[in-house]
Amino acid sequence: MRHVPAQLAGAASGVNNTVRQLGSVLGSAAATALMAAGATPLAGIHLAMALAVVLLTLAGTALFATRAGNPAAVPAQRSERCGRTEVLLGEGRRRRA
Repeated sequence: MRHVPAQLAGAASGVNNTVRQLGSVLGSAAATALMAAGATPLAGIHLAMALAVVLLTLAGTALFATRAGNPAAVPAQRSERCGRTEVLLGEGRRRRA
């Protein structure tokens, strides 16, 4: 959302919410299907939890891989001359927070 032009913010927000809700529905459907597919209720719960663990591991790996190329985040620093908090953006650029 940070990189979306102001005139498209409403549409981007709508797309973001739609994708989030669709992911929730598909995730619930997949977990329910796996629970029903098990030979016993406990086996179905194990299948559904295994799916959740695999998906979370993949998401974490993808997040780590995309963040690996970016410089490490620098914590906000207090500026002594003006008393405002500034965030370092990299290459010496600063943004007031």
